[in-house]
Amino acid sequence: MRGVIQRQVVRAFRKLDTLLEYRQEQVEQGFNVAYRSWQRLQAEREHFRRQFILQSMQDRSH
Repeated sequence: MRGVIQRQVVRAFRKLDTLLEYRQEQVEQGFNVAYRSWQRLQAEREHFRRQFILQSMQDRSH
């Protein structure tokens, strides 16, 4: 009987490990997507900032 319970516990922990690894992968993928979106947003923000500065300089020169 003890051996049966021990095998069930081992199996349950293996299943838990698998689920935790899967969840960790999902979290990492979600973080990567969010980080790439943030980087893209920062690049767009910098682009518009430079365009605004350039436009301001051109407006002053006229």
